[in-house]
Amino acid sequence: MAARFREEFTRRLPAVDLYEASVEMARLPQPTEEAPLVDYIRALFAGRDLDLVVAVGAPAARFFQKHRPQFFPLTPLLITAADQRTFSEAALTSNDATVPSTLDLPKLVENILQVLKRAATPPRRSALFYASVRVDAAGIPNEQNRVLVRLREGANAPIFSYLDSNFGQGVVGGPVISTQELGRRAAE
Repeated sequence: MAARFREEFTRRLPAVDLYEASVEMARLPQPTEEAPLVDYIRALFAGRDLDLVVAVGAPAARFFQKHRPQFFPLTPLLITAADQRTFSEAALTSNDATVPSTLDLPKLVENILQVLKRAATPPRRSALFYASVRVDAAGIPNEQNRVLVRLREGANAPIFSYLDSNFGQGVVGGPVISTQELGRRAAE
């Protein structure tokens, strides 16, 4: 989604400068002391008068809303690729906007059951749901969806997902979040 956003945004505004800072909050198993990260972001953007801050994903949205007064209190904020239940709409200002996504897990499971009417009687009729693996148990980042590739190679059941970006990698259809559409809408 972030790649599509950057592509569409720079197509619409070719002279724009984009800066990126990853908070990597979703990868950490336990909440950590955030002060060093706040200091890093403050130092990284010191002296820069930003026109917009874009928080991609729920962890980034929550982090920015929590620490916003420390670095960009008046800069407009766009929150995208975050389920609307995962950030505070009350903390948004009149300069802010959201292009949220909605992840409806019951609907995904219902779809699996519709496609495989006997999915409730595993192991003979089973389905797999691939959510996302950002880092494996050994702490190695999951580059290019290698976990999904390995899962597909060893599976003998259909694999479902909630992201359209997993299509073409062995994932079957269903109600998914369109990362392409979300990125395009956020850029608009």
